[in-house]
This record gives sequence, C-alpha cells and structure tokens, in this order.
Amino acid sequence: MGNIFAILGGQWGDEGKGKFVDWAAKYFDVSARATGGNNAGHTVYVGEEKHIFHLIPSAITWKNVNCLLGNGMVIDPLVLLKEIHTLEQRGYTVENLYISGRAHVILL
Repeated sequence: MGNIFAILGGQWGDEGKGKFVDWAAKYFDVSARATGGNNAGHTVYVGEEKHIFHLIPSAITWKNVNCLLGNGMVIDPLVLLKEIHTLEQRGYTVENLYISGRAHVILL
C-alpha cells in the first residue's frame, strides 16, 4: 500500500489548501476532493499562468496525477464544463479527471 496524505482545512476556508495541494501533487499519484462545491475557489500558478479552480482539484495540471471528485462533492455541471473548457483551451487534458457516480449534481 502506498502513502496517504490528507490536507484538511479547519479555518472555514482560505487556508491555502489549493496551493499546497498543487505543490504536493508532484509526490503523489492521486489527488481527491471528497466534499464541497464550487462556492469557494483556489488559485494556483503554473509558471506565470494563473489558474482559478472551483471544482476541479488544482493537481489537474500535473499529467501524472489522477484527480478525483468524490461522493460528497456537489457539482454544478455548468461550472465544471467551464473549468474543463478553460483547461483545454490552455493545452491541458482532463483525461486524468474522474467523477464519482455518487457525487451530487445541481440541476437548475
């Protein structure tokens, strides 16, 4: 079994979790979001390129890291598609993005 490393926030957000996940991703095979929705965001930089994510884990910019949206996620399909579109326009792939069939979907 491999190593497991969890990054948890205890200050109601804005602790820098996204930036830390982006930095740590190079050491792991999987990055997962277990709960939450798109109400908050995290900003990371790849070189000078700024990325703002609301649903997709910030590790998506690492080709060798599988990114998971878990059962407890609340997914707005329009927000998800916008993030995917932005990534693809910048030359990234989302072939390493996996979404649980039990994740919650907002249909408005």
